[in-house]
Amino acid sequence: MTRRVGLLVVCVAWCATAISAPAPQAVAEIERDLYDDPATVLRDARADLASLPAEARAERLRLLVRQVMAAGMLERLSDASAVLPQANALADELKARDMQCLLQATNLSIEHGAKGWAAIAESAARAVHQARAGAEAWCEPRLLESLAFIHSNDGRRAAALEAGQAAEAAFQASGEALMLAVVRNHLAWALSEREEDTEAVQRSIELGDQALAGIDPKRSRYLAGSVLHNLAGARIAAKDWPGARRDAAAAEQLAQALGDPVELAYVHRQQGEIELRDGRPVVALAHLRGARRAFATAGIDAMVVTSSALEAEALLALQRTGEALRVLSDAEAPRARLALPKTDVPYFRVALEVYSAVQDPAATAKAARAYAEALQRRQREENHRLATELQERYASAQKEAENRLLRGQQEVQRLRVLGLVAMLVLAGLVLAALGMYLVQQRRLRMRLKRLAEADELTGLPNRRAILEILNDAAARRRGGRAIAMLDIDHFKRVNDRFGHAAGDAALVTFAKACGSVLREGDVMGRLGGEEFLMVLHRARAAELQPLFDRMRGALQASPVDGMPADERLTFSMGAVDVPAEADLEGALRAADEALYRAKAGGRDRMEISGRVG
Repeated sequence: MTRRVGLLVVCVAWCATAISAPAPQAVAEIERDLYDDPATVLRDARADLASLPAEARAERLRLLVRQVMAAGMLERLSDASAVLPQANALADELKARDMQCLLQATNLSIEHGAKGWAAIAESAARAVHQARAGAEAWCEPRLLESLAFIHSNDGRRAAALEAGQAAEAAFQASGEALMLAVVRNHLAWALSEREEDTEAVQRSIELGDQALAGIDPKRSRYLAGSVLHNLAGARIAAKDWPGARRDAAAAEQLAQALGDPVELAYVHRQQGEIELRDGRPVVALAHLRGARRAFATAGIDAMVVTSSALEAEALLALQRTGEALRVLSDAEAPRARLALPKTDVPYFRVALEVYSAVQDPAATAKAARAYAEALQRRQREENHRLATELQERYASAQKEAENRLLRGQQEVQRLRVLGLVAMLVLAGLVLAALGMYLVQQRRLRMRLKRLAEADELTGLPNRRAILEILNDAAARRRGGRAIAMLDIDHFKRVNDRFGHAAGDAALVTFAKACGSVLREGDVMGRLGGEEFLMVLHRARAAELQPLFDRMRGALQASPVDGMPADERLTFSMGAVDVPAEADLEGALRAADEALYRAKAGGRDRMEISGRVG
């Protein structure tokens, strides 16, 4: 089954003591049907919409919501995105807050493919605050469950677990057994992601068992299948082969009953892994071949690559190296399209073993290099995740320190009745301890600030840092100067044609080429994606054409790793003068509008906006 349940209705109440209430009946009915059989919900909603009278607007909204949510749960994101605008517009028009909440949670899950996890985490946080301001306790945990899932995929495991554990308490308090099982299943999935953490894996198994015990598998077949799939995964990590085999077999029965070939392929891939790790490659091979073909038909590249790696490993165990080489060769194209450490590491590990077995020195050396590079990239990602968790722990410790300080101040106030001398002695002790603590916190804060201000890929100031530089220039009344927005032309084509690794190399090349011709005192930072901002302290917008030309020349002289030697990047730029009294947001908008005109005018050029403010 799916690795987690629901791209849409996902976990987390604000805190264990938060006021919680069960969802409205219409919401509970939709969730109950979805977690039983989303494919049937999607099919029936489409059929009913086709025959529904135009005046039945409330019923149309209900069917649109069911269609959107079912498509999202089945990971048919393009189908969900196609219907979502219509559903949102009708929900707003009818002021149907219950349907608006479900659509909002679904939208967060759909948007990540276009915007990335970090950007969607900000959207989810805003949605949570809006729900809390509206005093709708049932909506808040559903939005926060989306936030927990987003944090998990963004590598922020500590934040995801903290949110998930709070959601568990909220759904338990509201008596929503179905959603309690959903959030426990999500927590189990997050905890089992790190196989080396035996304590976390054991906790994952406990949560999975609790989730399964809280639902009726006959009435919540899709959810039960997902729980069983995740349980089997956790038992694989714990090397409990009989338990993993039992749970996977139960998940297979549910997938067959639902008639979903993709869900069945996930189960077969997992069963193949179980049998392979338990020393039964012949049995494993039968599961893995069917899974690989189903994933290829569905176009799920990541699962094609991981299934192929397992299949090649089983063939190698059976000394059928020729077949293993053919399987790896067939998987090379989807592997190259993804170029992700999580798929490259298992692929090249098995490739190294296969080429070594056939005694091909050149291919073995090439696979060894690729395997080493994939391991290094995975380690860099892990380091990034650890740094993120460190920042989160620091923020939590800082909040706790503020709370302790507040409690200490209240205690000092109470002790005033005991006499001035006693108060001064206590205050001295508290301040001495607090001073030592703040010194430590200041050192840690400075270290984290350095980590937080640089863009990890290009080394330029990140969005927050470059905007702080702009604000600082304004605060020092450095008016009469210019800012410029820059955007790499046709950047999406680079990713689509040459892969994300070439896209990353293009961003690095662009940053180095442009930075090499900037004058002292001028600063360029990355706003996000392929968009950059320059703050120029000693130039006006009208004087920037020579600088733009130098940057173009530097970029044309800079080949990009992963792109053909005869292809070069171009970029567009929009510039504006910023007087001392100007509104910075207005200046940024003006620069962005000028950038838009440059792109609309043919790209590879610059435009200057009129005076701001």
